[in-house]
Amino acid sequence: MTVPYVDTNFDWPKNSDTPTVFSGKAETAGSKLNPWGEQLNDLGDYVNARADDAETSATQADEHAQAAAERLADVQTAAAGAFAAAAYKGEWSTLVGPLAVPATVTHQGRLWYLKQALADVSTQPPALGSTYWGEVARNEYTILPAPAGNTAAADRVLYRMTTGTSVLVLPASPWHGMTVAAVNTSGTLTPTINRNGKTICGDAENYIMNQLGWQIALQYDAPSGDWVWVGGVTAYTEKVVWELPGSDMTPQVTSTNAAAVNGANHVLTTPGITLTAPDPPTDKFRFGFTNATAMDVYVAWGSKTIKGVAPSPTSMVIPSRGSAVVEWSASANTWVEQ
Repeated sequence: MTVPYVDTNFDWPKNSDTPTVFSGKAETAGSKLNPWGEQLNDLGDYVNARADDAETSATQADEHAQAAAERLADVQTAAAGAFAAAAYKGEWSTLVGPLAVPATVTHQGRLWYLKQALADVSTQPPALGSTYWGEVARNEYTILPAPAGNTAAADRVLYRMTTGTSVLVLPASPWHGMTVAAVNTSGTLTPTINRNGKTICGDAENYIMNQLGWQIALQYDAPSGDWVWVGGVTAYTEKVVWELPGSDMTPQVTSTNAAAVNGANHVLTTPGITLTAPDPPTDKFRFGFTNATAMDVYVAWGSKTIKGVAPSPTSMVIPSRGSAVVEWSASANTWVEQ
């Protein structure tokens, strides 16, 4: 559709015109006003139509971008699957003797890849933080109902607590790095997570999900024997990537005043403690923190700024469930939140 024509060739009368010229110009201009108004209406319709087209195009572009992101996730998943299938050696517990790279194994329900050759594979069980093993990327959680009564919790499952008498029982012998999640969909305030002998967020008591729609993710920390709260959870849907702040970092339970460790995601488990950032820090020094307590904890920044702003006071209050990942930028001379 072409742009509608609008006549702009008007010779308006002026005070300096003679009466005869003024009258002639006024008559000519007046005769053009009616079709000129119609032309403006046509132009307005044209502009509105183009605006609708632009909105439609933007919507389609967003849909295409979302589809492309989904295809990328599919490609990444397929690539990881192809690598795992090509190098798969079986269940780790059945293997003995030397094992060379590339190799993948299954252990405790997860898929692991070998980082460096082993003289005897049976001496090094796959685990989070292992020098020899890394976990093959997996971005999906299985979603299962937890109806009335007891439900035994399994690794990487999100349980929908569907009734007020739903009880999710954590394993008596969990392994380091195991994760369990739950959401209260019952419409009540009484679904329970049974600690089964361990502690939850440092407390030796069962966890009552006393908030409608509340979601929680727990990860077991073997050194402390505690199920720690993992920050950053907003929503779960079936087969959707679940990203957590600092999920590529090493979880480190911190129960006393401590200095931040480069590459660690500190899970602060004691109310009132302080995590101290290095001052001065080295370039690219990166750490995370999550307040797993029901009270405030603190992060001390020393003389440095955060995103160019000096914190006041320098020991920043981190409220319950607060979390972040920061990295020092030497070029910007400030801590940058990621």
